[in-house]
Amino acid sequence: MIKNNTHPLKFIPNLSFWYKDTPNLLHKLQRAGGDGYNAVEYLSPLDYDLTTLQRTLKRLNLQQALFNLAVGNWVDEKGLGALPNQCERVRANVLRELVYARELACPNLHFMAGLISPELGMECFIGNLQYILQQTEHDNFTILIEPINNKTMPGYMLHNFDMAINIIEKLNHPRLKLLFDCYHAGMMGHNVLPLLQKYYPFIGHIQVGSVPDRFAPDHGDVDYEPIWEYLTSQKYNKYIGLEHN
Repeated sequence: MIKNNTHPLKFIPNLSFWYKDTPNLLHKLQRAGGDGYNAVEYLSPLDYDLTTLQRTLKRLNLQQALFNLAVGNWVDEKGLGALPNQCERVRANVLRELVYARELACPNLHFMAGLISPELGMECFIGNLQYILQQTEHDNFTILIEPINNKTMPGYMLHNFDMAINIIEKLNHPRLKLLFDCYHAGMMGHNVLPLLQKYYPFIGHIQVGSVPDRFAPDHGDVDYEPIWEYLTSQKYNKYIGLEHN
């Protein structure tokens, strides 16, 4: 947990990582509100009643800032978006997830690729992204794609930043953005600050965690103080997800 933050940056907890002693999402929301946060992110809301979630967020004055699309079975799949044999399932899931996103007023949606090689999955992933962008043409959602390191998630298709940027440039859509997770960038071996600066114009959301242990960003191989200073200098005013244990 970041306490006594001296930067004008807006940090929010990722409830899929936080409050591990409290498995129920509704109880985690209660704790986040009690800890003074005004927004949250987490993997998926689909296991919970939409009306109950709405009422809980409103009562606690919490914004739903981000959740993921097409997660599938997290243990075995890590996303469905690039799996050619799951296209109907993906699109059915997305339509249901968009109902949640609209009713929860969630501005950021992360579309997950899944465990497949780029050679087998890229065409499907791009096609599904185009479908999502079409389905949300009258919404103001930011659709995010995130490079995830292959050390902690072996086989994930979108495993480097160049691949993600190529997709964003190819589709050239104003609502398709990069989810820049500093933890994953560090685990890929990058010098994180120059990479963040390089891709800053593409970024729609940022997440952080210490490298390599993925705890609070106050120690480890990545020095976050220059990152906070850079984001402050850029007047970055979006949420920063504390996606760590």
